[in-house]
Amino acid sequence: DALEAVVTALGPAAGLSVNALDGVASLLDKSLIRQTDGDTTPRISMLETIREYASERLGDDPDLAGAARRAHADHFASLAVDLDPDEAALSELDNLRAAWRYWVEQRDLDQLNRLTEGLWRAHEARGLYHATIDQATDLLDVLSLAPESPEHRGQRTELITRRLRAMLAVKGYTLEVEEAFTSTLEMLETEEKDQTGEHLFPILRALASLYVFRAEFGKLI
Repeated sequence: DALEAVVTALGPAAGLSVNALDGVASLLDKSLIRQTDGDTTPRISMLETIREYASERLGDDPDLAGAARRAHADHFASLAVDLDPDEAALSELDNLRAAWRYWVEQRDLDQLNRLTEGLWRAHEARGLYHATIDQATDLLDVLSLAPESPEHRGQRTELITRRLRAMLAVKGYTLEVEEAFTSTLEMLETEEKDQTGEHLFPILRALASLYVFRAEFGKLI
């Protein structure tokens, strides 16, 4: 389904007329690709050497390469919205990451937001905390170019908090993590003016846990 959707979208943009199913059948007959059993549907894969060669050939035509990357990224941004957290997100992780890299390059916040939850789920399910940190950092970078608004400020705070949690999982109760939480708390107190404590509470709770773990009870006051 993904192959057909991407090739169909690519056709007009690249000036091509290709039947996706016929093309796949031809490549299978030539043993250039192979079909494997996925978690829920059959999947297509290829040897890394063939993938590298195909990528080099695609790179010879920059317009076609750009159209192919965009068609792929657009399809998986749409697919990510409805991904099942336990199966599809895991089986599509490489495709989601490729789409994510494309939309980061394009600085497209809307498309990245469509991909975000699917990638969060996949990273968390596999304990890929470094990837969670990178994802949050990418999104914060793109978000910094967006117009200032309450919605964007709330999203920024949520991303910072998620990144801090991932840092805590990776690095533990270290001085570096304490400094990151403390600087975020100061920023929220100064910039967010959050009277409800909705955004402050997760930071305060994490800092309290850190101080209790290190028996620095004086800092709790």
